[in-house]
Amino acid sequence: MMRSLRLHDPFGRSVFVALSVCILFCSASVQAQPTSPASPLQPCPLQIMGFAPVKPFAVGMNNLTLAGVLRNNGTTPIPANQFIARVYTLSGMVYANADNISNVPQLNPGAEASFQWTVQPTSLQGPLVAAMAIQGNNFIPEAKVIPIYHFSDFPYHNNGHMVNGPKAVADENEGVIENQRMRVAVRMTDTSVGALFLSCREGMGWRMIGVSLPIAATFSGEGSQIPWWEVFRINDMKVQNSKQFAILTLNGVIGLRWGATITFSLQDNSPLLRVNFRLTPLKPMNLYGVRLCDLMAGDSSFGSPTEVLGGNSIANGAANNPPPAANAVTSPQAANNNTGAASPQASPATIPPPSSDQGMVVKGMSIARWGNITVGVRSPYCPSLPQWRDDPVMQVPGTEYYALGATLKSDGNPTVISPGQYLDFESRIILVSPSVRALDAIILPKLAPPPSGLPTHKVGMVKVRRS
Repeated sequence: MMRSLRLHDPFGRSVFVALSVCILFCSASVQAQPTSPASPLQPCPLQIMGFAPVKPFAVGMNNLTLAGVLRNNGTTPIPANQFIARVYTLSGMVYANADNISNVPQLNPGAEASFQWTVQPTSLQGPLVAAMAIQGNNFIPEAKVIPIYHFSDFPYHNNGHMVNGPKAVADENEGVIENQRMRVAVRMTDTSVGALFLSCREGMGWRMIGVSLPIAATFSGEGSQIPWWEVFRINDMKVQNSKQFAILTLNGVIGLRWGATITFSLQDNSPLLRVNFRLTPLKPMNLYGVRLCDLMAGDSSFGSPTEVLGGNSIANGAANNPPPAANAVTSPQAANNNTGAASPQASPATIPPPSSDQGMVVKGMSIARWGNITVGVRSPYCPSLPQWRDDPVMQVPGTEYYALGATLKSDGNPTVISPGQYLDFESRIILVSPSVRALDAIILPKLAPPPSGLPTHKVGMVKVRRS
């Protein structure tokens, strides 16, 4: 039996309480500054473009670095020290040093500035919530509140076991689906929130490539309610196996108002993992957005310097992007400062720098390549919602991972779903190794029809339900 890990789902009441506290802090700070009664507060020209932990999750009581980036969306330059950027530890953390306030440098219109702060969890377990705020004299403060997932120990370690074909297994806390190329492990935690860990085969071992946490989430509400995000929680896991393919099914809920099922299918020796997500309301619901398998990808295990820092948009076909020679390494293109992409970091001498076609978005996929590994994530798609659009995941400079995926969002008007109806969403995760170009994620996978059923005499099924 697998050892149960503690992860405290930060989505819930603690976030709303923390947001209220943050607003009070920001308001108190602004009111404390000398202002003239005749000078009304003005909208802040600065916008928080991203705020996230440098690592995908916190472990134990280890120090955690938070990274934030802001942009001048105004039409005039902002002089230095007119605004301050600060971090608030709203739940479960303390400041690791006294430097939790930073002066904003001079910013021309469209320019950005990045900041980092170090905090420390106060216990091995418990919800973690932090906020970034921008404050200036006579300006309405801007704030962004984020939850941080917290494990008491590192949640997953690969074993050296290899398989000769597709296979899926499950127990009380973990489900694994793998083949000769990739391994996907889903850990079910004490709060039943699923975390997906993606690994690729490297020689006679496995290398962790990325994590998806949470696996799925919806942005919804009832009637005239203001919508909010809720995450997928697992009730039970099923597995099915045959010689041709394996299936791992997660049955669960999203909040108290959605039933949900996520199905992973993997064929023999295939680099393509199919993800199907069925959403069923338990009462009439307004649906505004869906996230599915957003991946935080980074070379080796987390904590190692990432090399995936893409930002190019390539829509040309493979004919216009011939693969480089096996021993050739091209330099990365400069990031476009207007897109908010991070500047390339120096790579360790032992690993070649990323190629110029890395970090692209093409054909509904976000793709990254570093070394000889290419990973791609197909944004969620629902045939019943053709008018919905993709909103790519924002990259936060300074993080030790590259975010792949997109949020599927409505055009502003919600889709109304009643009990008895359902919506099916599809996504894909593609992992190619060895790889010499990012387009391998589109060209190499054999997009065979998904499995439609299994012969009864070749099926092995295990159903595990948490008490």
